[in-house]
Amino acid sequence: PSDTRRAITEGASSLGRLQFPTARPDPAFFSNGWQSWSHTGSYGMQDAYRRTRLGPVVSPMWYNASTPQPRRAGTFASDMFGVLGDRKSRLALLAGFLSQQQQFGTLEALLNPRAPALRLWASGDGARLDPGAQMETDWACVSFLQVDDPDPLAPYLDAVARQNGIADTAGSSIGSQVPTTGWCSWYHFFQKVTANDIRANLEAAAQLRPSFPIDLIQIDDGFEAQVGDWFDFAPGFPGGPAPLAAEIRQAGFMPGLWLAPFIVHPKSQLYRQHPDWLLRGRFGRPANAGFVWDVF
Repeated sequence: PSDTRRAITEGASSLGRLQFPTARPDPAFFSNGWQSWSHTGSYGMQDAYRRTRLGPVVSPMWYNASTPQPRRAGTFASDMFGVLGDRKSRLALLAGFLSQQQQFGTLEALLNPRAPALRLWASGDGARLDPGAQMETDWACVSFLQVDDPDPLAPYLDAVARQNGIADTAGSSIGSQVPTTGWCSWYHFFQKVTANDIRANLEAAAQLRPSFPIDLIQIDDGFEAQVGDWFDFAPGFPGGPAPLAAEIRQAGFMPGLWLAPFIVHPKSQLYRQHPDWLLRGRFGRPANAGFVWDVF
């Protein structure tokens, strides 16, 4: 893998190289972010990959651990899928995985006008494959597209929807469905929220119908006693979220609940009672999920 990456970075390998019909193409790369906080957008040859200067404080939250963070101008990474194209001819190549069920898919692109290159791989995260055992990746997809099409990503996203079983009752893909809209407690109350706050906003949402048509009422962070202790509740939620879910449903809305099941706060009971459940790094220390809730 290191030899392959070096060859692509230097543009010296025919493997993964693209040729565009223009004499001097202007390559660009659309990078898809790891999650909703990560940068998503297009890069040109002179751009630098968007990185954070806060290092271990936020990197574990913004970047997949196995995704490269290139430092060299013109070299970029992407998660799950990416698009390498030519701004002159308006032609592009999309590459990506149709699901992330077996491994996470990663891409790396080199924007060299003489030899633009693209690499796509499934990350096994260093997992051991014993003799005689087998491992499969998710299905990958490679397709050409016109950048100026009204919806150039539609064929890929429709394939992703079919692969993941996302379709409406008529069999149409997710692209034809109306998105769910709703109210979430986080964006006003953050962690300082109580069951009565949820009830007050539920009542307001019900009174505003139909001029304020929303479907979802979501209880976000703040209901749990501690991150990791999801079955123990904060003083503001003496009955937990279940009674509120019933009230939300009775009012004609869909109840939602925020969870972070793979993050454990050092002050949680789970941390003290089940230290063997924690993912650890090479020095035996608990894996760093970033600086959240005022603690690593």
